[in-house]
Amino acid sequence: MRKMAIIAAAALILAGCGSTADVTGSEVTAAETSAVTETAVSTEVESMTEKTKLTGVIYSCGGGMEGESDHMELSLDDEGRVKLHREYTEGNGCDTIITDKEVPADALEKAAEIFDKSGMKNWGELPRSEYELLDAPTSYAQYITADGSFSVSSSYEVPDYSVISELYTLLDGYAPVSSMENDGQNG
Repeated sequence: MRKMAIIAAAALILAGCGSTADVTGSEVTAAETSAVTETAVSTEVESMTEKTKLTGVIYSCGGGMEGESDHMELSLDDEGRVKLHREYTEGNGCDTIITDKEVPADALEKAAEIFDKSGMKNWGELPRSEYELLDAPTSYAQYITADGSFSVSSSYEVPDYSVISELYTLLDGYAPVSSMENDGQNG
């Protein structure tokens, strides 16, 4: 019973209530609540700072009336290097420009920051958007971990679209379309 009173008093302090009286009316000591409060706070900080470790990400956009498509995939190769594969088509009837390049080792960490900031891991199943624009391109992002993957599409009611747009900005920064050349791999 005393342990429950200490936990309850610590919870009141963490909630900003400031009271150390337990439900039985006896006073809980400051040392008792301090120990429980420190444990609770350090656990909270650890869970807030725990970063997702990604093994890959995918950004894709296409399906618009003009025929433009863009697909970027960031992944680890067998030697632990981070590689970016990009396929870009400007529009209907245009060649697809393909590039493969090594990017800085922290690229997946930067993508993980976007993922963690969005809270996407906790979104659960999203409802489809009530409105669908015909002939409008659809954007898609997938974040891949060792335990599975999390994906989202602009066709759904996304709580935070930055999980898609910031991933595009990050990946495009490593291989902007303007820097891509027709290197014979094109479709």
